[in-house]
Amino acid sequence: MLIFIILIAVAAYTDMITKRWTINEVQAVMDLSGGNTLKKHVNLNELYQEKIGDGRFTSDKNKEQIKSELEAAVDEDYLRKIEDAYKEELFNQIKVNDTISSVQVTNLDVDFGYTNEGLGEKATPRPQFVIDSVVQLEVKTSNQFDTGANYTSQVFSSFNSSNFEVTVIDKPKDGKQTLAVRSVTRLVYR
Repeated sequence: MLIFIILIAVAAYTDMITKRWTINEVQAVMDLSGGNTLKKHVNLNELYQEKIGDGRFTSDKNKEQIKSELEAAVDEDYLRKIEDAYKEELFNQIKVNDTISSVQVTNLDVDFGYTNEGLGEKATPRPQFVIDSVVQLEVKTSNQFDTGANYTSQVFSSFNSSNFEVTVIDKPKDGKQTLAVRSVTRLVYR
């Protein structure tokens, strides 16, 4: 009987450690993927040249003209290319393995704007790109500790001041635990 209790305690501890390790590793990969994507695929000078074709930011235009032209240049197609590049980068890093049985991006929002968000109230608004993503993972676990908890969480996006819902639906006793991991990556031009 004592051996059985010890085995259950070891299994529970192993499941907890595996879940915690997986969440930390996946969040780190998401953060790195977001940073890599923004560094590789965002170049405001090239974008400005491509869309407006009127030189670099150091033209004779005033800041408001450049700001409005740049905001128009960062259209849905440009943001969608960044989304696709992020997903590709993410799935190159996170693979199905002995611990993770599936990976799914459930929320991905790439946004652009001129704001002083995160820079201080008195700071001059700067061009910023943000990747806000939620990934759901199915992690292999012991059937005894797979409770199948379903939940919905309200998540706040400070960049566009809106809420969105993250819903996790987990089947009990199937040997897989569904985990939701969120990452927000931002690129600020100074």
